[in-house]
Amino acid sequence: MKNLVWISKIAIALLLLGCSSNGDFQDKSPSPETEQNIETSPQDTNITNTNPKPEETIPEENPKPEPEKEKKEPLPEKPYINPFQPDTTPNPNAPQYVEPKIEREYINNREVRTLPKRIEQDIQLSNKYLWKIDGTVEVVSGIQFQIEAGTTLFGEDATSSIHFQPNSSIIAIGKKESPIIWTSREDLEKGISSAGKWRGIELDSVVNSVLKYNQIRYSGSQSTPSIRLKNISYQNILEYIEIYQSSYDGIEIDGGDVNLRNAILLGVDGDSLSLQNGWSGKMQNIYIQQSSDRFGDKSSGIDIHNIEGGIFSNIEIRSSARDVGAGIYIRNGSDIELYNSIVTGERTSSCIEGEKVSSQSKFESNIIGGCQGGSHKSIDIDSDTNYISTKEIDWNEANRTTPINPYAIDSWFDEYPKNYIGATANRWWRGWSIGVEE
Repeated sequence: MKNLVWISKIAIALLLLGCSSNGDFQDKSPSPETEQNIETSPQDTNITNTNPKPEETIPEENPKPEPEKEKKEPLPEKPYINPFQPDTTPNPNAPQYVEPKIEREYINNREVRTLPKRIEQDIQLSNKYLWKIDGTVEVVSGIQFQIEAGTTLFGEDATSSIHFQPNSSIIAIGKKESPIIWTSREDLEKGISSAGKWRGIELDSVVNSVLKYNQIRYSGSQSTPSIRLKNISYQNILEYIEIYQSSYDGIEIDGGDVNLRNAILLGVDGDSLSLQNGWSGKMQNIYIQQSSDRFGDKSSGIDIHNIEGGIFSNIEIRSSARDVGAGIYIRNGSDIELYNSIVTGERTSSCIEGEKVSSQSKFESNIIGGCQGGSHKSIDIDSDTNYISTKEIDWNEANRTTPINPYAIDSWFDEYPKNYIGATANRWWRGWSIGVEE
């Protein structure tokens, strides 16, 4: 019986060893104290383990990071060795490289750029450069040609001109303090020139175009005016235009119905202003000073030929040469209205001359006289509504003429706080033009 109890104790000890939480083999032999706390009977198989559980390990709040594994550097790539070595022996027959030379032209320290002979894409000219017109430059249909205020363009020689084809457009908007200047090479190089050094500008049925504050100097040829406007509509704007010394007509308007306001024409050898072939439109503030007898009686201040109707206000035509033509020459049944204008000058022809003038023409509030050939010829002008003198003008008497308001005739005309006679009373020409005397 005693041996059986001992064997049972050994079995229990082994059983407790197998149920240990850490699974490690330890010596579990019971001590005498432990033996006294264990009761065993054949009828009770429940075993109570009085050994305390091992203490649980509490993890650290900030565990130390594991050391990074050492990175191994990649092995360097082996250099590529070209098995085919090039032949570096110099070839005496090979062409030698020549550094290209960019030739730039300057006039008075300003760089010159040449316009292409044919302009087929929209272009804008900067006032940083001088722009050369060499030969004939064509601006093709559909192209917009834009010029910055203060820009200068010049003709290389007497063959230089620029032509705007139908449906092209020009936007040349200068400013009073920085007009756009078209002139000759000689003018730029020497500061002085003469008429006919380059040909001029032709606008043919252009659209959406504006020319404001433009000077056109020293241009024209035997058959080309300084500027020709062909079939131009009233939707295009022409204001503050000056023609200075032309060897042919100054401004020629051929057909269309374009209007013109604030224009100056000085020293033109032909007709200062030529209107023909069905033109109809309006003009205000046109100042003309004739000073050449190159074409004799053909060089009129305004030559009007076969127009369908024009309304003019504040026109001023003077002359310092005796052999120039009429101040205004009207022919072929043309119909005009003339208001608030002065026509005078030292000319051997009459101030106003007509051939088959329309009976619908009107003349009112004008000062006409001082011309050697008389005030008017072959045309009826009422002395009750105009000042007319067959001799010199008595300005004390002439200045009593009462001007009318042109805006009341047509809303296109500018309306001023005080109406006046002549073209220059409100000094619109100051600051941007040349050659106009006070």
